Amino acid sequence: MARILGLDIGPTALRATLVQSSFRKTHVERYLQVPLTVTEPGASRRAELSEALAGLLQALGGTPDTVVAAMPGEFISLRTLELPASVAKRVGDVLPLELEALLPVSADLTVADWQPIRSTAESITVMAASVLRERVAEHLAELHALSIEPRDLAAGAVIFDGLAYLLPELKTGTVALIDLDDTSVDLCVLDQGKCAFARTLSLGLSALPRHGEQFARGIQQTLAAYHAGDGGEITQAYLSGKGALTTGAAEWLTGQLGAPVQILMLPEAPNADFERPLFARATALAARAASSDKRINLRTGPFAIKRSAGALRAHVGLLSACAAAILFSLVFSVQARRSLLLEERDALQAELTSTTSSIFGKPITEVDALDSLLKNPRAGDPLPRFDAFDVVGAVSESIPTEINHDIRRIRIEIGDDKREGRFELQGALGSIEQRDAVAAKLEQHDCLHDIERGRTTPSRGQENINYQLEAVIRCSGDPAPPKKGGKKATN
Repeated sequence: MARILGLDIGPTALRATLVQSSFRKTHVERYLQVPLTVTEPGASRRAELSEALAGLLQALGGTPDTVVAAMPGEFISLRTLELPASVAKRVGDVLPLELEALLPVSADLTVADWQPIRSTAESITVMAASVLRERVAEHLAELHALSIEPRDLAAGAVIFDGLAYLLPELKTGTVALIDLDDTSVDLCVLDQGKCAFARTLSLGLSALPRHGEQFARGIQQTLAAYHAGDGGEITQAYLSGKGALTTGAAEWLTGQLGAPVQILMLPEAPNADFERPLFARATALAARAASSDKRINLRTGPFAIKRSAGALRAHVGLLSACAAAILFSLVFSVQARRSLLLEERDALQAELTSTTSSIFGKPITEVDALDSLLKNPRAGDPLPRFDAFDVVGAVSESIPTEINHDIRRIRIEIGDDKREGRFELQGALGSIEQRDAVAAKLEQHDCLHDIERGRTTPSRGQENINYQLEAVIRCSGDPAPPKKGGKKATN
């Protein structure tokens, strides 16, 4: 089970969400918060952040397996790109070429990554993020100074799609997530749980009410940009951050978006005695790292983590022992399985020998020979498999007891090869329906085929009808005889 820490370094607080992820389940273990008093960048803020982080890790009871952080959205360019389906496996290779004409700087000066939105047989639509390399280097240096080495470095408002892994209601329809803080607002639109649009505005609660008109215009322009890209109609919106705790914010945003806005309720966790909407950013970061899906990670290219090989070398002894144990278990399992199969084969062989000796009078161990004998059990027998007496018995069984039936004539011919013959039946009964009932019964017999219903004539006194039936004698499983046969025996 992996313990993943999503870290949100805000102006006035250090917030973190610890998520436990296993093979089948991801859940929130803890929310943690440490207030900050120094808001201006500098040595004092770094010292306070270091102390706050140390206290936070102490409260966790140890270092988590993975730490995830994010870069602020105002530094990042987010674009939706539609590419041919043929490059679906090479998006990372073609992405710099696609962004070259869209960025004001050379793609060589940026770090770019992507994540899928949707795909069809003809195309794939992706969300692409690009940021100046120097910005990424500065941000990672700031985190390193705090002894933080994030495995993933997410990008702006895109991070909020991670909440869909914890909240199933975010995977249905088109949903907007709005994280409103003091100095910024992040808007992320999810389409079936995938981030289809994301933007960060550098206006927050501190701009209200003095800059309320500018704030509203920014929201409207953001929504216009979303709809200009063929975005679907937003059916539901959720508000998080400090805005979720501000009276009237949800109602005001409802009017701006034209869709109902609710307060985002994150999953419960033990001892969470503070307002959970404040932890949307940290929770989204931790949850998205628990997913195996392709996600935007700015720790790529020159900023990719290079310590994996060293970590493997540090555990080479343990890995070697595990590999040896697995190999030994595999060999033992194969040998044990082989031994069981051999024992089962010998037992089945003995049972086959005993059964064939009892039934056929001699042991048969070859499958092909037994199969041939089962299909033609009278092969080699001087008597026919189905003789004239059997035909008479079949005729007798085919006549129901309630039918008054007279047999006038029966002719049976069996060929010398004892595999095929013909028989003819002439009789009298009460009606054609009774004749058909007799014929249908004969057709069900395994050795009588091609029943031909002959003509019918009234009998003397007009009480009964005379009828005639002819059929081929050949039992199922017997091969058809050669066309040129020998003499036929008449019974």
